[in-house]
Amino acid sequence: MTGQAQYRGDTEEGGTPAEEEAERDAAKRAVKKLQEKLGDANDVRMSRDLLAELARTGTDGAAVARAGRAVIDWHRRRLKRAEGKTEKQLAKFRKKVSSW
Repeated sequence: MTGQAQYRGDTEEGGTPAEEEAERDAAKRAVKKLQEKLGDANDVRMSRDLLAELARTGTDGAAVARAGRAVIDWHRRRLKRAEGKTEKQLAKFRKKVSSW
């Protein structure tokens, strides 16, 4: 490492401490976005299981099932519309992780 690089705080492996912090912050944001999307998908999956149980044990199982399916279908359509964006976020995150 040259004297000037040491003076600026650069390393041969990475950039300045500020650049490395910015990179970490970007990775954290990417992880947070993915966690939100995966959490939404998990919520829909778990809702199906809960709905099935409610429909079996409720006084009006058919009404519970219809209402629950409507809500789950709405969430499923919302997730489907966001699927391309989620895949891009995942690819971006994978690229970031592979550079570590």
